[in-house]
Amino acid sequence: MINAIDNNYLLVERARSLVQDLRNRAKTTDEIRRIPEESINDLKENGLFKLLRPQMYGGLETNIRTFTDIIVEISRGCASTGWILSLFFRVPQDTIIVALLAFKMGVKIAISLEK
Repeated sequence: MINAIDNNYLLVERARSLVQDLRNRAKTTDEIRRIPEESINDLKENGLFKLLRPQMYGGLETNIRTFTDIIVEISRGCASTGWILSLFFRVPQDTIIVALLAFKMGVKIAISLEK
């Protein structure tokens, strides 16, 4: 069985394995002003959109150090792709903060947490 430290190392290695392909697409990324589908698919196939999502919701539940190391590796290949990947986690984080604040204030809100 793989422990959390080994798993985190493997995730960083997955990100590192994408660097050359991302670097090859960096100019295209700048030209089309968005992340190419190939890069998005690489991130998806390697589970990198699930880094901070809790395991109970199908995520990898990595720690912030692993998340940061992965963003650094992706950014070595393409800074724009690294930036977008890092921003991907901002919306769920903001949703959780709003939900916690509402709970503390006694306000009832509805949030859907689909798997």
